[in-house]
Amino acid sequence: MQMSRNQPQYGYLLAVHDKNVVSDLAQHHYLVSFIGWQIALACERAGVKVDVRRVMELCLVHDTGELFGGHINLFYARAVPEARKAGKEFQRETERFLAKMAGETKRQLEDLYKEESGRETDEAIITRVADLTESLFYRWYIRTQGDPGSYKKSVDILLVIAKKAKDKRVQKVLIDFIKNCSESLRKDDLEEMIANKAKVLA
Repeated sequence: MQMSRNQPQYGYLLAVHDKNVVSDLAQHHYLVSFIGWQIALACERAGVKVDVRRVMELCLVHDTGELFGGHINLFYARAVPEARKAGKEFQRETERFLAKMAGETKRQLEDLYKEESGRETDEAIITRVADLTESLFYRWYIRTQGDPGSYKKSVDILLVIAKKAKDKRVQKVLIDFIKNCSESLRKDDLEEMIANKAKVLA
C-alpha cells in the first residue's frame, strides 16, 4: 500500500495543466474513505441498518487494483472501449495478485473485491458514490471543468447509481448528498460552502 503514495491517477492526466496537482492513489483512497464513512453514518442517523465498517473496508480497497497501472485515461477509455475493458481486466488480475499476498486475510480481500465490482449491496453502492464524488471534486479542484454546468453529466450518473440502492432510505440519503454536492459546485464558492455548513451544524 506504500506504493499508493507514488501511483498517479492516470485517468485525469490529460486534464491536468500542472503536474504538481496530479492526484495519487493514496490521496484518492483517503478522501473516498472519508466520504463513504460520512455517508454511511448519515444512513445510520436516518435509521438504516448499514454496515459502516464494510463501507470503510470497501472504500479502502476499491482501487488497489490500479497499483501497477490499471487506471486507463478517462478520455482514452471513452474513445476506445476495448482499452477500458483491457484496463478492467488488468485491474482484476492485480487484485488476484494482491489477494495472494494478503495471508490470512486473502479470502476477506477477495470477497471485498467481488462485492465492490458487483455493486449490488447498498454498502458497495455507497462506496461507488463516494468514489465518483471524490473524482468530481478533484476535477473541480484542478479546474478542468470551468463551466459549472459541465458537472451535470457526472451528477446525473451519480443519481442513477444512487437509485440502485435497495433501501429507499439509503437512496434518499445518497440523492440528498449528491444534490448538496452539486449545489456547492454550482456556486463555486468555498467560503460560502464552509459558512453554510457551519450554520447547518450550529
